Amino acid sequence: MTSNKIIITSVVIYVIVLVIMYIDFSNQQFTGSDAAGNGMAKGLTFFYGLGILLLIAVVLTIVNAFFFKGITSTWVKFLFFVPITLPLLILAVTFFEIGTPRQVSIEKQAHRLTFEIRTAESLKGGTFSFRSSKGGSHSKIRNEKVEGGLYVYENRNAIFYEDGRKFYIRSNGYETPEHYLEIPYKPQIVPFTNWEVLNGINNETQDTIKLEFRYKITK
Repeated sequence: MTSNKIIITSVVIYVIVLVIMYIDFSNQQFTGSDAAGNGMAKGLTFFYGLGILLLIAVVLTIVNAFFFKGITSTWVKFLFFVPITLPLLILAVTFFEIGTPRQVSIEKQAHRLTFEIRTAESLKGGTFSFRSSKGGSHSKIRNEKVEGGLYVYENRNAIFYEDGRKFYIRSNGYETPEHYLEIPYKPQIVPFTNWEVLNGINNETQDTIKLEFRYKITK
């Protein structure tokens, strides 16, 4: 009976640790310099975590082996193999991409997201920051032109099958809040949207600046 309790307790604790690590991994924000760096950071974190789980599983299996002969229930004998089986199963599913649809080529995923930004004040030298679930980029605001008394700028970004697309702008001490874009996971070609207002604020003086933006998606 004691052997049964030890095996059951150790397996329950192991499963709890696995679930906690999975939840923590799912909530991690990987901030690589680009999509490739973001993917590499995520992959390394995943395999480091899996390595830790496998190490714990090996230790538990060795310790529990001393109590294996004392197990009186068949189903508890099956539980004995759970800690070592789970990380190996996760590794196999990940390596062979079981249940994962074939990856669509980057060329097919790629679309161009073009922003137009206009404001009554010059943003020259400012920074346009774009982020998504696959990483992010920062670029200097250029291509300044004047139309109807307003400064107009253009910014282009490559987008792929991804979530959480958002952007913000910094210029001359002003910074806008992050603005989330209502673009589906699989982007579709759309003409320029209507102009939207995005206000920036200077954290030192609390002054504000009004910007307007619109965007289109092309292939």
